[in-house]
Amino acid sequence: MHHVWIGGGTQVVGEQGELDDIDPAWCPSWPIAWQRYFHLARTHLAGGGTLPEESGLLILQGEDIGHWAQTQRAGWDTLVPAQQWLLPGSRSALTNSKAAG
Repeated sequence: MHHVWIGGGTQVVGEQGELDDIDPAWCPSWPIAWQRYFHLARTHLAGGGTLPEESGLLILQGEDIGHWAQTQRAGWDTLVPAQQWLLPGSRSALTNSKAAG
C-alpha cells in the first residue's frame, strides 16, 4: 500500500473504501487523520492516562498526541459541532490539563 496526502494528513489508498464497507454512513467533514488522533487519545484517556501540555511527551503508534491535544485546545472554536460533541470527555481532560498548567 502507499499513502496519499488528504486534508493535512495521510490516508492509505483503499482506506476510505474499507471504512465504507464498515459503515457507509460514516462521512465526517474532518480528515481521517483527526479521527485517528481522537481514537488514540480517547483510548489513552480511557486507560487512565492524561493528555500532556507539550508536544513530544506522548507518542502513540507514531503519532504525537501531545501536539494534537495542543491543537484542539488552541482551536476549539474552529472544530465543527460534531467534533466538539465527540470530545466531551477529552475536552474536560484538555481543559483540566490546561488549567493545571
